[in-house]
Amino acid sequence: MLQRVHWTVYFLVWTAGITLLGAALGAVTFPIAGKLFGWKFTAEQLAQNGARNLGFLFFVWAVPIAGIACAARGYAQRKIRMTKSE
Repeated sequence: MLQRVHWTVYFLVWTAGITLLGAALGAVTFPIAGKLFGWKFTAEQLAQNGARNLGFLFFVWAVPIAGIACAARGYAQRKIRMTKSE
């Protein structure tokens, strides 16, 4: 089914997935790091900051990764169409 989805949806799914992965990773790791280093913030504040910071950092990288994934998908689909037409 994913092969029939338009490339913009595919791009947005990749971008959102990578960004959410970063936000979840930040929400988990920042409170752990905060306790290890003795930061004077609550666990909730650390989780919010972690989700915001790593979510943004992963978003910065998600856009080019999604673009490359779309280009690779398009290349593979074109290659398949070219071999079927021969």
